[in-house]
Amino acid sequence: MLVLRGRDANGRNRSPPPRCILCDGRDLRRSRRFTGRSWQTWDCEDCDLAFVWPMPTKLEISAAYQGYSRVAEETANESEYTSDRFIVDLLTSLFRAGGTTVLDIGCSTGGFLETAKTTGWKGTGIEIDAAAATLTANRLNLDVKVGDALDLLPSLGRFDLVAASHTLEHVVSPGQLFAEIGRHVNPGGHILARVPNSRSRAAILLRKRWNWYRPPVHLSYFSERSFEVAAARARLKIRSVTTRRGPAHLFPTELLLATARIVSGEAAYQDTVKGNAGPTVVSSRFLSWVDRRMLAQGYFGKHDDSELAVLLENAGEK
Repeated sequence: MLVLRGRDANGRNRSPPPRCILCDGRDLRRSRRFTGRSWQTWDCEDCDLAFVWPMPTKLEISAAYQGYSRVAEETANESEYTSDRFIVDLLTSLFRAGGTTVLDIGCSTGGFLETAKTTGWKGTGIEIDAAAATLTANRLNLDVKVGDALDLLPSLGRFDLVAASHTLEHVVSPGQLFAEIGRHVNPGGHILARVPNSRSRAAILLRKRWNWYRPPVHLSYFSERSFEVAAARARLKIRSVTTRRGPAHLFPTELLLATARIVSGEAAYQDTVKGNAGPTVVSSRFLSWVDRRMLAQGYFGKHDDSELAVLLENAGEK
């Protein structure tokens, strides 16, 4: 292990992490892919997870999410799920196979739960932001628990499907959460995990200027190998791994954004685009406009690998 001592630019202790936050592995290296000026990132050689260390304080995390409630309220009726054939077809297929109950961890404004409801599922949500949770519960007339998933899951039962769509990359202990999720899936039930793909073409090329490298909002960066190791530890079986565009911008737009950061002198991504703390170089609304007018957008969308969508099964006896 490469050992660094002292403190970083923000005064945080730079001592290396004792173990990987996903697989508990100890073969760790300072990341050459994502580390920026403000946040140190480490690579686990065992599971290929890249993760921020030291972890941000609660105050830093709170500041990074400032404005989330407002953005959630403004975009509550702009769900991308209802037009996402991948999600609709998956929910329909699993429902026809006998699934009836779904838990959405990090449900935000309820886009996934709304789509699940229209395909016949009985949904429950977990959301840490109280305003977003209340909005979703009232809008969809569903049970939405407010709080941290690790605190709430032990009091819940089992489900036929547990979804974690762009949730795992936000949490401080993804290994612990993944294992806990596995204990709340019925035998024969499934887990759908969606995360930014740290081995996508954009991530490999753009490195610390990759749009989804967003500490302290995104704390972990997963690859297919990460899920293979995590699934084996949790005694789950991977049924499918799909690489797709997801909510990312088109690849040429990502290149445009990275170029804008270089020209502006921004060394790395500063927090997030939508309403959270930190300066932004180009507005997300403008980038979405570029996406819609991109030549050959169908080709780029079809061949994009920005998101990993992993379907796992609890193959235990029913």
